[in-house]
Amino acid sequence: LLGVWRQSHLNEQSIFCVFNLTEHPQDLDLSKINLIMTEGWQDLITQQVIGDYNGMMKLAPYQIVWISNLDGRNRTESRLLQRYRDAMPV
Repeated sequence: LLGVWRQSHLNEQSIFCVFNLTEHPQDLDLSKINLIMTEGWQDLITQQVIGDYNGMMKLAPYQIVWISNLDGRNRTESRLLQRYRDAMPV
């Protein structure tokens, strides 16, 4: 497994991108990627909500997951939507 962590410039949204680069299923130990337990988390690709932050997630061969905090994503989307609205002519 290969993992990359990215965070928005305001530290509101985190995304953990994890790639299974093998032809075999792999188990991702969610406790190893430091998900903050006070926030909801979701795979942005499948929309699957992560319920057990200390559990295991099985990745199929060559599967990719983008795990993001829901609260941060909602704040980021709200800010982007407001910028779009501000730019629209009345």
